[in-house]
Amino acid sequence: PNYLVVILEIAAIPAVHGAWLAVAGLSLLNGLVLWRRIRTEEAALFEVPAWRAAFAHKARFLPGVF
Repeated sequence: PNYLVVILEIAAIPAVHGAWLAVAGLSLLNGLVLWRRIRTEEAALFEVPAWRAAFAHKARFLPGVF
């Protein structure tokens, strides 16, 4: 849920003021940061055996999809 709120915030605040280039640029940068952050978090979590057993086959980004 936190990732979604940040994504919407980064897109909405500049959009309200008509700064569409900022929406595109900031969204792209945020996407790159999230890509790295999520990969790092997943790698750290997979080192915890209980977490790995519980979530190894569950979709976490989009429940039921990915």
